[in-house]
Amino acid sequence: MYAARVRGGPAPRVWAHRGARRQAPENTLAAFTRARELGADGVELDARRSADDVVVVHHDPTARRVGLLAGAPFAAVRAARPDIPTLDEALDACAGVTVNACTVSPGGSRCSCGT
Repeated sequence: MYAARVRGGPAPRVWAHRGARRQAPENTLAAFTRARELGADGVELDARRSADDVVVVHHDPTARRVGLLAGAPFAAVRAARPDIPTLDEALDACAGVTVNACTVSPGGSRCSCGT
């Protein structure tokens, strides 16, 4: 997690980049839940579409045991990698904190937010 001073704000805000990734695997429900438990003000996550247009949360365009996420239907992603959440599941885990969802084009490696 990192803190960034908000211009004009009274105190730095703490953002969990891909969740509390030092305490749980990044971009997982466990990482997002732990970030919230630790008091993060916000969470940054990476969103991509599966072949059947389900939005999943994963940083890289490919995933072990899946290959290119944009080329795999969500059922295959879930069967091979149950740790990769949907965006809806991630947002539920982040309830109560601000979420910055970086979108990534199919096969792309850079998020819309530049990370």
